[in-house]
Amino acid sequence: MIFIKEETSDTLVISKSKFITYLKRCKDENEYKDFLNTIRKKHYDANHCCSAFISHNIQKTNDDKEPSRTAGVPILNAIINEKVNECAVIVVRYFGGIKLGASNLARTYNLAASQAIKKAKKIKEELIDTYSFQIKYEDYNKISNFFNKNNIEFDSVYDLNIEINFYSKNDIQTMIKDILKKDIEIKKIGQKIIKFDI
Repeated sequence: MIFIKEETSDTLVISKSKFITYLKRCKDENEYKDFLNTIRKKHYDANHCCSAFISHNIQKTNDDKEPSRTAGVPILNAIINEKVNECAVIVVRYFGGIKLGASNLARTYNLAASQAIKKAKKIKEELIDTYSFQIKYEDYNKISNFFNKNNIEFDSVYDLNIEINFYSKNDIQTMIKDILKKDIEIKKIGQKIIKFDI
C-alpha cells in the first residue's frame, strides 16, 4: 500500500481563485476530522474548505458549500487514482471573483488534489514473510556474503550452530540451498511490514 510520508501542501491559481491543497496520512476518521479542523482554523477567512478522506474501506467527502459533487468527490477520485491509502486531502479555496462553472470547478479540485499528491513524498508498505534456518559456523561467510551482496537484511543468533533470520520479497530459498550445496530446512517464522520511499 502507498501512503503519504509527511504532511505537505501545494498551491494552484485558476481564474484568480487560489486553491491551497493540504494532505496528510490519517489512519482513521478522528485524525481526518482533527486535520480538517486545524486547516479550517488556519484559513478561517477562506470561502471554501473542501475535503476527501480514504482509509481502507472508509471514504468521506465534503463540498463545504460548493455545488454538490463539484469538490469532495473530485478530490476523492484523485486519491483513488493515485492509489494512496489512509489519506486526507483538503483543498482551501479563496474565490477570485470569476465563476468557473460546475464542470470546470470539479476539474480544478481534482487537478489541485492530483498535483499535490504527485508532488508529495510517499512511502510504500508491504507485508512480507520472515524466515529462519540454521547453519554451521564454516558456512557463515558464504551466507553473509550472499545476503550483503543482495541487500537482504538478516540477523544471526550464535549457539552450537548459527541461526539466520531474514526477510526478502523474492523467493531465495533455492539460492541459499545452492550456495550451501546441501538441503537445509528454511522455516517461515512470521511476517514483517517493510517501508520504502517511492
